[in-house]
Amino acid sequence: MVAGKGNSTCYPSSSLQISDLHRLIFVHVAKAGGSTIERSPIFDDRIQAQKLAGLPLGIGGHEPVSIYARDKGCAEYQIFAMVRNPCSRMVSLWAYYSQHRGNMGDIAFTNKYFGGDALRDVSTFVHHTAMKNSSWDWRAHQHFQTQTGMIAYHNRSGVDLLLALERWEESLRALAALRPQLNDTLLSLSSNHVLASQHGTCAKSFSAGAWEVMTRMYAIDYCVLGYSSRASEEGMVPQLADLRPTEVTARLQACCARLAPHHDCPNHKG
Repeated sequence: MVAGKGNSTCYPSSSLQISDLHRLIFVHVAKAGGSTIERSPIFDDRIQAQKLAGLPLGIGGHEPVSIYARDKGCAEYQIFAMVRNPCSRMVSLWAYYSQHRGNMGDIAFTNKYFGGDALRDVSTFVHHTAMKNSSWDWRAHQHFQTQTGMIAYHNRSGVDLLLALERWEESLRALAALRPQLNDTLLSLSSNHVLASQHGTCAKSFSAGAWEVMTRMYAIDYCVLGYSSRASEEGMVPQLADLRPTEVTARLQACCARLAPHHDCPNHKG
């Protein structure tokens, strides 16, 4: 694979997180540290392509890796993504909605589906999200969908480099090793990363019942990504070596066998 080509073959001029210059695709898992990467100069060449084409300018969205796996024009690109402990990710989701952050569409969604006391605290938010609702399903929502569903395709890992938010600086070094020409850009991200939402630790945020519900919702993520589902073990973070494609694929297949039927596993019909 050769970086440095500016011509686009992968969703030309779209607003997806794609750099044609660096031959990179970023799968942005919601509330897993991706905004800092998305807003970085890594994708400036895509913005320039939009400008030259007279298209609206901007990079964003939360599209799963499957859309790239199905497109032959993306075959020469390497794909990376960042994941996070499902516990702290859920707390961050609650903070995002309770603080009415995001665009007008997100705020309208909040007002429509999280009225009353649904955003009172993390536990109430979890129970409300997990309730069966005829109008929306958390499993298919761009912010709530599982991380596994974002980074896996056809029962295997679909990304070339999987990073962990909790290992921010180590993750940036791994990306720099993949694309040395981005070293200076990634070095600046190392010191600029901040959390936009303020929240506490998982252990303090969940009731026992809400914790059980949340870990059941994201059982596939805990199993595949290698985080501990115990609140007291939030600090246990998978090594980047454990997030290599072969390792993730092996765990995915084992987890699907153990958790089947599951909507992120092949042959699920529910």
